[in-house]
Amino acid sequence: MLWCATSCWLLGAAGMAVAASLPAGPGDGNVVALPDGRWVPAYKLVAQAEIAHLREPRSLPNDPLFPQQWHLSNNGAGGGTAGIDLNVTNWWDWSATNRLGAGVVIGVVDSGVEYTHPDLAANYLSALSWDHLSGDPDPFPTGGAFHGTAVAGLAAARGHNALGVVGVAPLAGFAALRLTAPTFQTDAMEAATLTHQNNNQGGLGTIHVYCNPWGPSDSRPTLAGPGPLTRAALRAGTVQGRNGLGSVILWASGNGRGALDNANYDGYANSHHVIAVGACDNRGQATPYAEPGTCLFVCAPSEGGPGTNSQITTTDRTGALGRNTDPVNGDYFNSFGGTSAAVGLAAGVAALVLEANPGLGWRDVKHIFALTSTRVSSTNAGWTTNAAGYAHHDTFGFGLLNAAAAGALAQTWNNVSAEVELTTGPIGVNQPILDGTGLALTNPVFGPAVTSAVTVPFPLVIETVSVTFQATHTYRGDVEVVLTSPTGVESVLAGIRNDSGDHYTNWVFTTVKNWGEFAAGTWTLRVRDGITNDSGAWQSWSLTFHGTPVAVPPLIRHLDSAGPGLWQVTFDAQSGVRYQVFHSSGLAPPVWSAVGASAVATAASCVVTVPAPPGPQGFFTVAPVH
Repeated sequence: MLWCATSCWLLGAAGMAVAASLPAGPGDGNVVALPDGRWVPAYKLVAQAEIAHLREPRSLPNDPLFPQQWHLSNNGAGGGTAGIDLNVTNWWDWSATNRLGAGVVIGVVDSGVEYTHPDLAANYLSALSWDHLSGDPDPFPTGGAFHGTAVAGLAAARGHNALGVVGVAPLAGFAALRLTAPTFQTDAMEAATLTHQNNNQGGLGTIHVYCNPWGPSDSRPTLAGPGPLTRAALRAGTVQGRNGLGSVILWASGNGRGALDNANYDGYANSHHVIAVGACDNRGQATPYAEPGTCLFVCAPSEGGPGTNSQITTTDRTGALGRNTDPVNGDYFNSFGGTSAAVGLAAGVAALVLEANPGLGWRDVKHIFALTSTRVSSTNAGWTTNAAGYAHHDTFGFGLLNAAAAGALAQTWNNVSAEVELTTGPIGVNQPILDGTGLALTNPVFGPAVTSAVTVPFPLVIETVSVTFQATHTYRGDVEVVLTSPTGVESVLAGIRNDSGDHYTNWVFTTVKNWGEFAAGTWTLRVRDGITNDSGAWQSWSLTFHGTPVAVPPLIRHLDSAGPGLWQVTFDAQSGVRYQVFHSSGLAPPVWSAVGASAVATAASCVVTVPAPPGPQGFFTVAPVH
């Protein structure tokens, strides 16, 4: 009988790799448990984030419309809840012109920006700007297009200048990248925009943050996403942007909630490479338009529903152009909103974080947001807390952005290890999706569920999990798709909605609900039909994990017989961490299963006795589990 100890798993498209190829990065610390059960690297000093709440505002800006900007400082007026804001006034330091975004550049990808606006001109960077629709260096909006000007004002309107409004990052520079208009935009245009000046091309400077308040139509919940060039550009931006630290790319989740749309059906907001931003109103409650999704990362303030008095005040086209057509006092308006407003505000927070620590990678910004955002509507049943202690809500993400807490944590942050991508490869199913019997979207009656499970031994701390889903169906809006993690966390990747499109052609769903959890264990995908008259078949699926290797790779040192039908596995371990031994009878491809019970290591070397699996040969590996 031949038994081998291995630490093999699939590494993207590259195939098999061993644990030794994934060493802990420089500065990696031990993994420790916080009192609330969350596991974090010890060096991150998470508790320091709370210091920001003890600060007093050093001074407030003198911009005359600042009192109307509840998203910056909410005192409870207008039916709002005091404190439901970005907590930015506790971070700004006007006396020293510090913590205001200086040195950071935000790219506003939109309909163009009226860069001559008196509240925007001082922060505009013409050398970094471009009109990608017309192919020229002048991104001034045409006609009465106001959207980009409004978003730019939220992110980076000049502050403390006795004019109008103040942006979240009032000393940040901004580049106007004109892309959206009633005219058609191509895949090539989108790709060029999202990598425009992302790494000091031509010595002109670098755009650090890309603000994207646009996406597929919100009128119906269909699948739509970027083309191959744009997908490559998103990846290139996070790999090559900012001299390898990665561009910080933020995306509005969309405004189609009323039509049962979901950010998971938007291939831009659903991308692993972006930060999807939703919205909450001035009470910290869900808005009637902001799309939810398992990919949603954070939320930011925006207008609420009727009667909430929570519209957003920002810059408008000057004079009679734009939304406010008053020719004398028309340079600002107080009725902006949607997730466009939210992502503009989020871009400003990202700029403050990068000013606090310019060496942060794009994933570090995500980690900081996940750790410091404020849980709103805390009694809402949609909040789920995973085994790593992270609370997530499909409407609010990890919570409302908290600029002061994020900035404070950024100052002491040690960057995470290089990203690792691990995949299961395609998992064949080839089962029919039997028709449901429901008659209405609001009352589905599900047919028999089809489930498929896969066990992975990956020694990885999760950031995102992606499911590539292949199915044929004559009305895909009838199909519900749910991923369940080894810890029991459910991600509803697709729900019942009015999408008459045919098929899922390798559509990629992304979830952040398992952030911080260990990847190892059994993952299950459930598919079922809830509405009558249409059916289909599920062909295949695969899982892709992005994250960081565990601090101490559980490398197997010895594999010894422990008596009849027993094996003794000795491996490197982290004291206090629970481990599971996995077995596969082959490696082409591996089919892993857990062997024996999991065990908690009490020293740097752990010994576990497991039953010998059947068969003439086999392979063992070990991974941390919850």
